[in-house]
Amino acid sequence: MIAINTTFHIPCRIKPQFVRWLRESYVPQACGSGCVTSPVIFRILGGSEETPDHMSMACQLTAPTLAAAKNWHDGHGAVLRSEMHRLWGKDVLYFTTYLEVIPVAEPGESAASEK
Repeated sequence: MIAINTTFHIPCRIKPQFVRWLRESYVPQACGSGCVTSPVIFRILGGSEETPDHMSMACQLTAPTLAAAKNWHDGHGAVLRSEMHRLWGKDVLYFTTYLEVIPVAEPGESAASEK
């Protein structure tokens, strides 16, 4: 399983509109593509890029493989980022990180078990 984590750096003044866009456009279209699932939206706290006027947020999705994650990012994701650019131009910056999900416990083991 691969997590696709896209971090956005936004002006605080657009936070309500940006969160609405993530909830009503980005996430439904991403998950509607059939390529990604399990959306989660985060606000990043205490980052070095946070200022009184700017903040960072992230949207995390999952894909079954790295190839599927990259395919979504370069296809459907690119369309959504174009929409974002049309709405806010250079006010919103982003970067994407691919993360391999590593289970906390081995298969058949409880996460809290001691060895």
